[in-house]
Amino acid sequence: MTNMNTLLTRILVATQKRVNVIGFKVDNDGQKQLKDVAEAADGTYTNVQNQSQLQEEFDRSAEIASKWRMWQADAMGEARTEAVKRTKMIRDIRGEWVDRYRRERHNFDKVVDYLSYEVEKINTDFALALGDKQDKRMDKLMELKDQIWDDLWSIKSQDFEKPKKSIRKKYDANTD
Repeated sequence: MTNMNTLLTRILVATQKRVNVIGFKVDNDGQKQLKDVAEAADGTYTNVQNQSQLQEEFDRSAEIASKWRMWQADAMGEARTEAVKRTKMIRDIRGEWVDRYRRERHNFDKVVDYLSYEVEKINTDFALALGDKQDKRMDKLMELKDQIWDDLWSIKSQDFEKPKKSIRKKYDANTD
């Protein structure tokens, strides 16, 4: 059994799988070898003497696996909830930006109309020149808004991928 134990240990270490070992009515030498296998595979070793103890170990393993599945589902749910909150926040920022953009545009137009037509303080050429400057400003603001939107969206996506990978890694490390 020692050669088999050595081979099995090498395979487990090479594949980096966690293995929990149950010995069923195993003598002391066999227990030592099985403990070595479990230790090499970052697992645990349990020795049982009868069918009832064996079933208890299977039930315990199933319960642990179930708890890890629940943990993973909860953790992924929390990560998704956070991603949804961030998406809403980004959309709120974008909506606020668009509202302010429209208000500025509207207010500017009102001022130019007032100065041009009601109090006649500026002529048409000057009003048109102001309009051109305002158009350039609005174009730059829209470019900036698009860049900020893209940056925020990228950050949100990256921030969601990091916890997802971490959750999967922790789950896999404890369930494989």
